Parts: sequence; structure tokens; C-alpha cells
Amino acid sequence: MRAYTRLDSFRLESRFSTWLYTISRRVAIDRGIARRRIDARTLPEEAADPVADPYTAGDAVDAEKLGEAVRAAMASDLDPLEAQVVYLHYVDGLSLPAITELLDCRNKSGAKAYLVGGMRKLRRRFQRQSDRQSEVL
Repeated sequence: MRAYTRLDSFRLESRFSTWLYTISRRVAIDRGIARRRIDARTLPEEAADPVADPYTAGDAVDAEKLGEAVRAAMASDLDPLEAQVVYLHYVDGLSLPAITELLDCRNKSGAKAYLVGGMRKLRRRFQRQSDRQSEVL
């Protein structure tokens, strides 16, 4: 297939078989190199050390409770656009320029203004909750 796609590069200065051999040889070398790279990156299952799960069931419950609290705070404290920007940035991992373009933010600082404002509101809310819990203890 590679020889067919590169047929226009064949110069009549050498024999066709030599040109074809050179292409075949290069493909074989490239595939060998690629196979060695893949083999170097992968480890047989029996050679891998077992990985201990760093989270316990209690950690999972705590993370779920925290996630619920953040979702509730985003729904009640943030404007819809702020909540959307915070979600797209921290959950979906989009960059601020990508979010600015996606949401067509026309203000000077784009999505950054909504992210900063939303995070400020969330910090304030959780700081108040933390302060209340400290007073109780």
C-alpha cells in the first residue's frame, strides 16, 4: 500500500525492485521499532505489583457527601452561567479560552470572570459552614 501511494516518488534512476525493497525494508523497521516501544510501555500482568486501593469505603462515602454538598451549593448559590463555567473547567477539564468560546462569553475577561466569581461564592459558603462546625465543637 505504501509503495502504491508513493509511486510518484519512483525515479527511473534505479530498478523498480530495488525501490520496492527499500520501501518494504523501511516499513519492517518502523513496525519493529513501534512494537518494541509498545512492549517497553506494557508490563505483563504477572510482573506488575498489586496496587492497593488508597480509598476505603468510608473515604468513598465522605467523597460522595462532599460531592453532594458541592452540587447543592452550585445549584443554590451560583448563577447558572457561573455553575456551568465551574463545572466545565473543574469537572470536564476544559481550558478557560475553550469555555469562553463554547459559551460565547463577550465580556473582557471571558469565562475567567465567571469562574472567579463562582469559586469565591463557593469558598464563602463552605468557610461559613466550617466556621459553624468549629463553634459547635
